[in-house]
Amino acid sequence: MTANLSPRAQALYGVLLSRRTIEKMESLMYCEINLLCAVILAIMAIKVMRSGLDASLKKTVFVTALLFAMAMNVFDALWAPGLHLFHFPHAVLYILNSLYFICMGTAAFLWLCFSEIYRKVRLTKNKLLFALVVLPLAALYVLCVIAPFTGWFFHFNEAGEYVRGPIFYLQYILGYGYVIAASVINLIGAISRKTFAQQQDYAVMLSFAIPPIVCAILQFFLQDLPIMSASPTVSFLLIYTSSLQSQVCLDPLTGINNRRKLLMELSERIKKLSDGKDLYFLFIDVDSFKTINDAHGHFEGDRTLQLIGDALSEVCSETGGVCARYGGDEFVVLQELESGDNVDEICDKVREHIESIRVAGTYGYPISVSIGHSKYHGDDDIQSLIARADRRMYRNKAAKNAD
Repeated sequence: MTANLSPRAQALYGVLLSRRTIEKMESLMYCEINLLCAVILAIMAIKVMRSGLDASLKKTVFVTALLFAMAMNVFDALWAPGLHLFHFPHAVLYILNSLYFICMGTAAFLWLCFSEIYRKVRLTKNKLLFALVVLPLAALYVLCVIAPFTGWFFHFNEAGEYVRGPIFYLQYILGYGYVIAASVINLIGAISRKTFAQQQDYAVMLSFAIPPIVCAILQFFLQDLPIMSASPTVSFLLIYTSSLQSQVCLDPLTGINNRRKLLMELSERIKKLSDGKDLYFLFIDVDSFKTINDAHGHFEGDRTLQLIGDALSEVCSETGGVCARYGGDEFVVLQELESGDNVDEICDKVREHIESIRVAGTYGYPISVSIGHSKYHGDDDIQSLIARADRRMYRNKAAKNAD
């Protein structure tokens, strides 16, 4: 057919054919990248559902966010081939684009919810605050639904070409604004937290926003690549791998730090101990734990250990301390105090919180603990600090039994 064309026409035809080939390859690559991201997110969702994060609500929100991010990639995978290769009807393209941004905004909103649950904050407790938080997502939903009639986000011109609308980027602002909000909250948390472990946890949560920010900049210059679509996958991978790493440092029964994380925290506390501060090591042992196991069964024994873990978590959240399960029925608290402050007040707080939780729960038996403490003197090694607290704890236990 091209033999009858002039040389100039043949050259122009070759250029057009080359452009179509490149466009086809770009569309296929766009689709492949999105599908790969969707598969990775699906694998993460399955893994988390089978094991994953310890708290059920936290797990549910995290998995749901993963699934919406996966759906976002699927819709985006259909977008480029539908626009350039198969020339889907404009109505279908409007639907795909709207579903893409709805899923993106919902995944970002769920990430903010996950971040707040991580901080032990329930947004639904304050109905006005929750309504304000949901408002941008609701606005995104409405704008996506009316997009075919307004052309505000995008439209097709008379030649059938795709054209971005006057508020196109508002879609990203309304959606990824939740990620930015969560990042600001976590940044404040990382700065305000006193413990090394808490600062690390908040820094991990803060890292979720880095891929979207970097990808947004790249997307501005490389508009034909699905860079923004890939950013949630990278962000969720960061959090997923970090959660796996943190599980190595957590006690699976109580959810508080294990001995390994405790020793890391103790080492950091000693290095950063400032003048005018005292560092105390509290060794805590459950009284008559064998009797609880023998009389009420190992299930109740586990519940008792979980109660102690919850009580210590509450105390440390108030005092800025760090708690851990040292092993068996032994627990530890690291506590910094102003020089001259009485560490016995911390011991009393521990006992009060344990009794408060016991009374509020269905525990038909008494639960008490023996506590021994030692103060870091500046030239101690870690083992001698622990040993002194351990010996004092056993002396207190013996004195209690003698009474």
